[in-house]
Amino acid sequence: MFNGTTEGLLGQLFRQRLVSTESCQIGSGFMLAREIGQYKESADTYAGLSEYVTPAETDGENGDAEAPEGTGASSVSLPKVDFESLLAQGPDVKAWLELPGTVIQYPVAQGEDNSYYLKHLYDGTANKVGCLFIDYENAEDFSDNNTIIYGHNMRDGSMFSTLVEYKAQAYYDEHPEMYLVTPEGGYVVEVFSAFVASPEESGSETSPWALEWKDSGAYTTWLSAMQERSVIETGVSVTSSDKVLTLSTCTNGGADRFIVMGRLVAVTE
Repeated sequence: MFNGTTEGLLGQLFRQRLVSTESCQIGSGFMLAREIGQYKESADTYAGLSEYVTPAETDGENGDAEAPEGTGASSVSLPKVDFESLLAQGPDVKAWLELPGTVIQYPVAQGEDNSYYLKHLYDGTANKVGCLFIDYENAEDFSDNNTIIYGHNMRDGSMFSTLVEYKAQAYYDEHPEMYLVTPEGGYVVEVFSAFVASPEESGSETSPWALEWKDSGAYTTWLSAMQERSVIETGVSVTSSDKVLTLSTCTNGGADRFIVMGRLVAVTE
């Protein structure tokens, strides 16, 4: 299913604003006391979520990734998330994203626009560290061809700062998959591309932030373009029948964006 022939102008402008100005690493120069306090508040808040999440088991006996033979998908056990308790604290939470062995173990929210969660934690607390969040024009159930998740590249190493490590092949080799858990089920996210993109690309036919294609052929062409841009070799194949996840953050310099894209593979318990 495709999302129409052209992006809505309003949504395009929201994304342009987001990728151009607001998803960058916060601040410059000396870290003010207020910012230090916000880092601590954020760290304490997100650390407290551990009571709602049971780590994934490692024996591979409790789940099977639904994927054709030869795709590299393996039997997995996803983290168990107590969404009832999590939603009581943050009603906009739609998912849990985890990159095993890293700090990326966060709830993913979705607001009414692409600005609110740039400066609010998952529970609505005003804080510049923000929260990982889905583009407001995406379906909340990850049923779109391309679902975008934005996050800050923070100086304390939190949020999406780890994503830029995918510029190195060795890092990908150690972290080829992520987990995405929703109240309805979960996915293995098979990373297939990582690259630097310019905010000026927003709205173009080859923009990694695209949400709409006129048909499956256009979507396939776009997927090929995304794979060709990758700075790492993954061996993961994507076709027009696949749904993908695009993770977007600032480069360390702040002028460009670092993109990590993955193929969503549903997991059955």
